[in-house]
Order: sequence, then C-alpha cells, then structure tokens
Amino acid sequence: MENDRVHQLLVQIATLEDELRTTIHKQETRINFKIKGKRIEFERSIRQAHRKLKKSFLRWVTSNRPQNLITGPIIYGMIFPLMMIDLLVSFYQAVCFPIYQIEKVHRGDYIVLDRQHL
Repeated sequence: MENDRVHQLLVQIATLEDELRTTIHKQETRINFKIKGKRIEFERSIRQAHRKLKKSFLRWVTSNRPQNLITGPIIYGMIFPLMMIDLLVSFYQAVCFPIYQIEKVHRGDYIVLDRQHL
C-alpha cells in the first residue's frame, strides 16, 4: 500500500516537472531569453535595449541622490572583507577536510558571480 502511494507521488512529481519545463520554455520564447546551464542569455534586441538604458558614470553621479554617493564606497568596500572570508574558508577546507576525510565543496556549485551578464 505504501509502495503504491510512493509510486503515485513519483508519477505526480514527473508530471509536474514536465509541466514546469513546458511553462519555462513558453516563458523563454515570450521574453526572448534562454537558460544555458547557470546563465541566462537574452536575445540581441534585448541586450541592445539594455545597453541603451545603461548610464555613464558622470550621468549617474549627476542624477543620483547624495545618500547613494555617500553609501556607495561603504557598500563596495565590503568586497575586501568578503574576499578575506572566502580566503579563510578555502584555507579551512583545504586543511581540515582531508583530515576528517570530508569531500571538498566546489564554490562554483553554490556561488555564481555573473554580474557582467546582467
């Protein structure tokens, strides 16, 4: 009886996965983007529209509110502490994981830095 319920749930999951794939594909064609691995690629017309909307640094400085100019260096200054944390975690993993026979974690599986593609 429990095996029948498990089988029903697996069939239901497979059906929902197929429906999700279909819905995502419809959305891709409507919005003109494709998902390739971990990246989203927009059509050329969308990328060109994004480039037209992009502001130059001088235009950004003159049109921005003063609090953005004040907090910007503080926000971007967090890059250095985050890099230090990443370095220390990598060191910890390199030293301690082999001792306890734990498989190392690949950063790329959990952290994606794709700001240049936005």
